[in-house]
Parts: sequence; structure tokens; C-alpha cells
Amino acid sequence: MRSWILHVDLDQFLAAVEVLRRPELAGRPVVVGGDGNPQRARQVVATASYEARAFGVRSGMSLAAAHRRCPDAVFLPSDRPAYDAASAGVMATLRTFPGAVEVWGWDEAFVGVEADDPENVAAAIKERVLAATGLTCAVGIGQTKLQAKTATGFAKPGGIARLTRATWMPTMGHRQVTALWGVGPRTAEHLAELGIATVEDLARADHGELARRFGPAIGPHLRVLGLGGDDAPVVDAPHVARGRSREVTFEHDLADPAEIVGHVRRLAAEVADAVVAEGRTVTHVAVKVRTATFFTRTKISKLPEPTTDADTVAAMAERVLARFELTRPVRLLGVRLVLELPPTVSDAAGTVAAMTSDDPGAVPPDEKDWTWVLATPCPECGFDASTFDPATVPDVLRANAASWVEVLARRDVARRPEPDVWSSLEYACHVRDVFRLFDRRLAQMLADDDPQFANWDQDETAVAERYWAQDPAVVAAELSAAAATIADSFAAVRPDQWERPGRRSDGAVFTVDSFARYFVHDPVHHLHDVG
Repeated sequence: MRSWILHVDLDQFLAAVEVLRRPELAGRPVVVGGDGNPQRARQVVATASYEARAFGVRSGMSLAAAHRRCPDAVFLPSDRPAYDAASAGVMATLRTFPGAVEVWGWDEAFVGVEADDPENVAAAIKERVLAATGLTCAVGIGQTKLQAKTATGFAKPGGIARLTRATWMPTMGHRQVTALWGVGPRTAEHLAELGIATVEDLARADHGELARRFGPAIGPHLRVLGLGGDDAPVVDAPHVARGRSREVTFEHDLADPAEIVGHVRRLAAEVADAVVAEGRTVTHVAVKVRTATFFTRTKISKLPEPTTDADTVAAMAERVLARFELTRPVRLLGVRLVLELPPTVSDAAGTVAAMTSDDPGAVPPDEKDWTWVLATPCPECGFDASTFDPATVPDVLRANAASWVEVLARRDVARRPEPDVWSSLEYACHVRDVFRLFDRRLAQMLADDDPQFANWDQDETAVAERYWAQDPAVVAAELSAAAATIADSFAAVRPDQWERPGRRSDGAVFTVDSFARYFVHDPVHHLHDVG
């Protein structure tokens, strides 16, 4: 028997779950998202049935826009517990087959199988999933994950398709590179500058040229995509959540301090009860506050010792809340608990040892407003925003990322120079996340008129994502990828877009030009921090 990878992708998952609960909706356009009310602002589409997609409704658009495109659609609120339960039923069914199951989300998973006829296995999976859950799925078959996932695109909805090394190039070679999982339009533009337009072009591209253009990690990886993907195995180690949160938006803003405290304690106790029931232990407590003016801030504290006591968690949440200056009415409150990991877990870096006892703790938060670097050269790293040419951002970012890859290869990368100063590994994780964050913000500025950016708490993220415990090799790859993405984004900025505005939640206003100068200082400065 031969080894195969099957990619199982549920058809219109969220909408399908809703139709199962409401059979009268079968065949009608259904849109799921937010509270299901397209008249309310800030609500987005989570999924749409195929009938709604025929009207141009897509995931991520506002409910209001979806309603304009398809006014006769049935709009339903998201129901996470129902989707969790349905997804769990599907994954449990997949695990009744021999072989590893690697879950990639609510509605998709890879299954490793040994079979002479993988189509028979795929048909059995479809039949068993339908019988157990009432949900339909498409199954892609391949010798690599990329082949299997790509094949699923040909199989949807509800079919079976196979791609192999022998059929990859005849099927995919003439297609545009954007047909590949992981190649977006901006990367495609830069590939086109190298004369690479199709999958076959990419497969035949010069390894060194790709590395020079996209970096030592991303360039070779792109060529592997053109060839049909690598031989990464299906891994069945379960993903273990690092945290759990709950938040509530109030119909009427809160001004009474006692009422605010009561809500925070209640949220903390509810989340604690839920995670303790799953056998988890709490290590950190974070509180999120959004005011009536939409200023959002999150603060986090580490518990003296891991606990399973809900009262202890609630008390810590109250102490964290006390660190806020609540001078404005409160619109939203949230509590997030960071959880102790079991001895060995699967996280974004793969299977790692959860060395919880070695957690170095949070560093003192950096609360300086660094916008002054736009007017004054930085005395520490020497970066001068006033003389920096934003047109050079792509080249600067790629060179910066290459330097970070070298830093992450150091033997002492995870050691803190002082107890309250990040290690080089933690700084690299931060830079990676800054690349990702600022790419999203740049996209907002180019798409929307004067958008306000959602607040991001770098100190909470460092603790919640356990920067200190991440795999340096994985961080190097992720940082290189994030740098390449935002480099592509800046390279695509048109001359008439550099003056488009955007603003932070604290009121600081940028143009794309000043945003670029302000942003580049961060990875440059932190490279100086780590020597």
C-alpha cells in the first residue's frame, strides 16, 4: 500500500450547521456573522451559503454590504458553541479511520492514510461524516499537503479529486502562481518582475534568484510550492489552546466603578470555571477595556503561582482593572486567561516542551510614545526618519529580516541579558508580530478613508503567546515570511497613495509616508537592542 494525504474540507460549514438546525432554510441564501443584524455597524460575514455567494456575498465583508447585495438573504448570528460541537463531531469521525488527523480549523483537516485506492477511503470519509453529522465535505487527495489541499479546490462542493507528482504539472503548470496555497497577489507581482507568471515558471525558477529577491527562507519555499509542496507529514498531536477569553459589549455604556468591577469579576470567574472544568490551570490574567470613544487597552498580570481557583482569578482580574484610569464610560469589557500548558503540547511551532517553570515573566511595559522619532533622530539606534526614503522600505525590510535570521541562530538566543529585558528570541517574536500588524494597518489605510487602527498591546501578546518558549527556527521562518509580505505591500503603494491618512486609537494621525518612517524604526531599533 502507498502513503497518501487526504484534505477534508466541509462545505459552507457554518451555514450548513445552521441549515441542519433549520431545515426550512435549505436552498435559501443564508449569511452568518456577528449578531445577525445587518443594520448594526461593525458586523462582518463569517460565512455565506452557496446561494448567497451567487450574489457576491463573501466572508469578511460587512453585514450591511452583504444585505445590499442580497437583501432576501436570511441573516443569522454566529453561534460558536454549535460550531465547536459540529466540528468536534466531524474530527471524531475522521479519527475512526486509521492514520493521523491534523486539524486545521473548524472545517478542515488533513488525514494521513495507507491505501492502494485512496478514492475509496475518501468516499468512505464522506459517507461516514454525512451519516454521523449530517454535513457534506469535499476531499482532496495528494502525496503532499499542498497537492491534497489544491485538489480539494477542484473537488468542491462535495466531490473527490486527486493530484500527484505525475499529474501536478500537467494540471497546475499553466495556471497563474496565485492558484498556489500561500501565494497572494503582491507576491505574484514581484514574481512577475522576475518573469515568473505560472506555476511551471516558478518550478523552473533559479533557487538563488528567488532567495535574493524574497529572502533565504521564503525564496526557496516558493519554488517548493511550484513543484507541488514538500513532504511534511500529517501530525496528529492535538493543538492545545494557550488561552481562553470572554468579552461583552454593553447596550449602554458603564460609568459606575462598582458595576464595572462586578462585570470583570464575573467574566473572570466564568472563564476560570470553563478552563478548570477542562483540567487546565491559569497562569496570567488580562483585562480588556474599550471606552465609549473606542479607545481600547489591555493590561495583564502574572499570578504568583498557577491556580485553578476561580476566586483567585477573579481577584487578580480586579487588581488588573485597578491599573486602568477609567475617566470615560466603558463600552466593552473582556477577560483573557493565559493557561499553563501540559508537559508536551502542539502549538504553532510544533511539538515543544512546555517549560512552564522556566517562564521568565513579563518585562516592565514600554509606555513611551515613540512618534517623536518622526521629528528627531533616535539617539540609541541612529535611525533618522527625516532623511529616510520610504521607497526603500522593501529592501530595508528584507535586509533587516536576514539579520534577524542570523540573530536567531545564536546559541544564547533565548537568554535574557537582564531579568526585566527581553531575550533576542522575544525581540524577534515581537518584530515578526509588528510586521504582521503593520501590514494589516497599511492595508486599512489603502482601502479605507482615514481608518482608526484597533489597539494592540505588545506586552500582553508577549506573555499570552509565550515568546520566550517559541522555536527560534520557526520564528526565523515566520519573521522572514512576514517581512516579505509587508515588503511586497509597501512595494505596491502607488505614488498617489502616500498621503492617505490613518490614525491610532490614541489620536495620533499618520500618512502612509509617515507611517512607513515610524514603522521601519521599530525593527531597526530592536536589531540594535540585540546587538
